[in-house]
Amino acid sequence: MHHHSSVQLLKRNRKDMMHWIQNMPSADRSTMIKDAIKGGRTLRKIHMNNEKSVIAEVHDEMMQPVIPKKARKKKENQNLELEDEEDYDNNLQLPHVENFTVNDYVAVAYQDDWYPGCVIDIIEKNQAYVKFMTTCSSKGFFKWPLRENRQLVDLKFVLFKGFTPDCIGSSGRQWSISQFKDIQSLFELYKNTYF
Repeated sequence: MHHHSSVQLLKRNRKDMMHWIQNMPSADRSTMIKDAIKGGRTLRKIHMNNEKSVIAEVHDEMMQPVIPKKARKKKENQNLELEDEEDYDNNLQLPHVENFTVNDYVAVAYQDDWYPGCVIDIIEKNQAYVKFMTTCSSKGFFKWPLRENRQLVDLKFVLFKGFTPDCIGSSGRQWSISQFKDIQSLFELYKNTYF
């Protein structure tokens, strides 16, 4: 029996066992206690040896070189991927956003990354104030910051518009954008072109 299981069994039945031990002759009681201590130590030793073997097994597995799935897949499909990437790059073009619309969601490119936001006020045909969301720790998820982040944005920095973030969970704190991968690809193209 496992060490922890036997301890739990003894704890559950301790009243009956204490009554039984108290009614035993003292010679039998001392022999039984010595045997119990010896058996407990043996059981604990077996438990510790099993734990050491599991730790050694985990260590051995971690020390073996592992080829990531991506690398394996690249080796198998290297030619196909190169062709697909070339076709995708040829088909991907930067969008031309014509104008701002109040309450429209936009993805705006900055030098480090792109950020989603909502147009709250139009200043001129090509400039508007945008209330921005901020990134979460999980990639592809955004949240509204505690302090409002409002910036004046020029139309030429808008990568994408017309999407609506989806609320994740019941708290309403995290939002996802279903077009995240498309916008990310546009940003990579934008970054390679202008930065």
